[in-house]
Amino acid sequence: MTEPMDMTVLAQDEALFEALGRGDPPPAGDDVAMLLAAWRADLTDTDTTVRPAIPPVVGISRPRRYSSTSPIRVATLGLTTVNGNLRRSCSRNC
Repeated sequence: MTEPMDMTVLAQDEALFEALGRGDPPPAGDDVAMLLAAWRADLTDTDTTVRPAIPPVVGISRPRRYSSTSPIRVATLGLTTVNGNLRRSCSRNC
């Protein structure tokens, strides 16, 4: 079974975290508090500007790509199909 939490210790920890969050110096001799204060200082000293992961490319145009269903290909396929059907029907009935 777990022991109940000591509310005094919890209140002291909360006060320490609040002080460190405000940027107050850590208590002397508390290595963990000094580590947390240094970590917070590192976080607040960084630039928080959001930048894009990839810089935009300016002045480069992409070659135009035609899809496999371009109007010219569709028309060519249609004419080929009609022409082939006409030849087959002519060879049977003509």
